[in-house]
Amino acid sequence: MIHPSDFTVRSGDEIEFNCPVCSFDLTSPRSERFAELSFAQGEDQGRVIISKVIGEQATFLIMPQRKESFGKDVEGYSAVNIFGEGVKD
Repeated sequence: MIHPSDFTVRSGDEIEFNCPVCSFDLTSPRSERFAELSFAQGEDQGRVIISKVIGEQATFLIMPQRKESFGKDVEGYSAVNIFGEGVKD
């Protein structure tokens, strides 16, 4: 992670992600512990969802025909329905 030297982070800290242009909060509507980005390039479109917790490795790629998860901590989020609509009951 690249950050200013006076910006201190520790493993387990949760950080906020905002658009650098308009300051829009990128917190995922599916879970407060994730940031979410939508993308479109040509005919490809989808979402990338990443953990906001320092040291946690959980990333999800969601496209119409493809859904993948990456990182050693993705199994810890079985209660979060990342590929659907929010938190499972």
